[in-house]
Amino acid sequence: MNDLLLNISKSTVAKKLLKTLKLPIPLPQELKRQSGPWTSYPLLAKRILFKSSKYGLHSGNIMEALHNAGAEIIEEVTTEKKTQGIVFDASGIADSDDLHQVYAALNPLMRSVSKCGRIVIIGTTPSSLTSAKASAAQYSLQGFCRSLAKECGKRGTTVQLIYCPKKLDLSSFETPFKFFLSDRSSFITGQTIELDSSKSQSQVAFAQNLSGKRALVTGAAHGIGAAIAKRLSEEGAHVVLLDRPSEQEALQNVADEIGGCAVLCDLLEKDFIKTILKEAGETGFDIVINNAGITRDKKFANLKSDSWDQTIAINLTAAESICTSLLENGLNQAGKIICMSSIAGIAGNVGQTNYATAKSGIIGFVEAMAPLVKERGITINAIAPGFIATRMTENIPIAIREVARRFNSLSQAGTTEDIAELAVLLAHSGSSAINGKTLRVCGQNLIGA
Repeated sequence: MNDLLLNISKSTVAKKLLKTLKLPIPLPQELKRQSGPWTSYPLLAKRILFKSSKYGLHSGNIMEALHNAGAEIIEEVTTEKKTQGIVFDASGIADSDDLHQVYAALNPLMRSVSKCGRIVIIGTTPSSLTSAKASAAQYSLQGFCRSLAKECGKRGTTVQLIYCPKKLDLSSFETPFKFFLSDRSSFITGQTIELDSSKSQSQVAFAQNLSGKRALVTGAAHGIGAAIAKRLSEEGAHVVLLDRPSEQEALQNVADEIGGCAVLCDLLEKDFIKTILKEAGETGFDIVINNAGITRDKKFANLKSDSWDQTIAINLTAAESICTSLLENGLNQAGKIICMSSIAGIAGNVGQTNYATAKSGIIGFVEAMAPLVKERGITINAIAPGFIATRMTENIPIAIREVARRFNSLSQAGTTEDIAELAVLLAHSGSSAINGKTLRVCGQNLIGA
């Protein structure tokens, strides 16, 4: 995504924007972010308002999850005493007439949400409904949530839609629900999270859930990969960090910092998978993060064959090989696979036909693999980052950078830690109801939204 915006910055539209841009540049709302390991009560001291449609299906689960998270559950708010979050159970909405309940419940509350608030709408998975009218009504919630997210973004407030099956046990619902109401999800907004009708499981610990787990992170020497490795370690996982030999010093520094194991491996080498299988050993991996990636940007007419082949090989083929090989021997029961996609794979981008092809392929791969791994209790998902602040983006001229980073509803760049927090969620045993999905960490990017 960073490369996408570098190209955008050279476009005619961006140049026109720059001419009208007057310094000093207004600062966006500073987002509330929680650092360190997850705690057992992520919503402690937060005032959360709960409302339900006439026939809400999940009120019991919602109330229990809020209570278990330490939230102060309230029924009414005033502009003098605002709420940090709103949860609305829209799961019972069955036709277009019922949509007025969304308006009636939420419209009076919007001025009562504090800055950096959280709004979560609970719906019923449209494809699970037999009535076309009910399916349409539930699907319409997506347009509502995306639009509301764009309206609320300037205040740092996020809006998510969580689709649930009609019958969903608390253990499958609670962890994602807590996450999207917490300050761990600050740069995720306007997203639809569809929970699968996963098998019932015993209640899982929210904090230190990854204790004793073994994780593999590729491309772990810098940036997003390093941030993910650090967060997995903070949650108790033992991390095997993998990167190419030219990154030996940086990789070892990260490994030493978190007490992990550094492994040098070039994913362009023919037999790279042997190195990974050796590291899996008899104990195997519980978590696999396919983060390694490269860009070789050129307009398609000027793109060389090697640039095409290498980009596909690293960004897509290597991830496929790692997943399929470890699924045969090396990924433990109830394992978690997380692959890195990109906004470029969703929206496309000039000069990145190779990169966008690979990242779009990742989305298709996780969708196709999800039902195949489900019976083993394994989940596979993808993360699509937007504009993330890195060493590279700091080198962009300030005016161009400030325009580029505002191409989302929150008007700012995300951080590598934002990506890492979502990776922790998808690696958590309480997220088993999320499978085959691609979740965007982009502040609701205005391109491909």
